Amino acid sequence: MCDKAMNPIKYPISIKGVVVVNNQLVLLKNEREEWGTPRGRIEPGESPEDCLIREIKEELNITCEIDHLVDVWMYNIIGTLDVFIVT
Repeated sequence: MCDKAMNPIKYPISIKGVVVVNNQLVLLKNEREEWGTPRGRIEPGESPEDCLIREIKEELNITCEIDHLVDVWMYNIIGTLDVFIVT
């Protein structure tokens, strides 16, 4: 029997940003050849906002401000991995 307090379920956390430039949504192609918003993995000690600002700078070479949280959900990738998504 597994004690959840000692072995909590851990999920990767993906931070995604809705980026609008000149009234147009910015989409990028990911490693699965799917279109999506800029995103990245949160680093230890990093806030979701700092992660998103860093990822947008790395991927688009632009500076940004975070407006507000859009959504949070669990996503299953091809039946193999659950990922906690923060947009």
